[in-house]
Amino acid sequence: MLWRFELKLHHESDSIENCGSSMKLNLRKGEPDDLEVLLAMMCELYANDGVPFHAERSRQATRQLMQEPRAGAIWLLEIGEATIGYVVMTIGFSLEVGGWHGFIDELFVDAPHRGSGIGTAAVRHLESECARLGMTALLLEADLANEQATRLYHRLGFREHSRRLMTLPVGATSVQAAR
Repeated sequence: MLWRFELKLHHESDSIENCGSSMKLNLRKGEPDDLEVLLAMMCELYANDGVPFHAERSRQATRQLMQEPRAGAIWLLEIGEATIGYVVMTIGFSLEVGGWHGFIDELFVDAPHRGSGIGTAAVRHLESECARLGMTALLLEADLANEQATRLYHRLGFREHSRRLMTLPVGATSVQAAR
């Protein structure tokens, strides 16, 4: 049953020592009080990727994910008291990959901390969460122009497929998105 995939950290926050330097990275599960900080980082991520940012839609989707742990989770990436990024993993099912899988929906590390091992540490954390939950794979999407992210993902063992990721908006939002 899907409920078994409710993402729960072993503790309120998990720490990863020495992710590329002498810093201590904390991954803390996002809470409703973190919403505005998350939205500010989302806005920056979307601008970097050339994707339109719809604040209210993102606010509603973030709240919904926080209220539905069986759908996935958001972790804030923190060094000391500073939030320096976030990662979102959702849960899906695929016959091709053999069952339940994690999907890295978003990974953002602020510019001064990129290239320091934080993205690697965040992905490795999600990989261990997937293994702990009995999932078969960890998937992601990356902007085609983001070569730095693509190199990271290749280095971590992700491989590209000869398929296209496509979207068809449905429901009330589909009419607006088609315009």
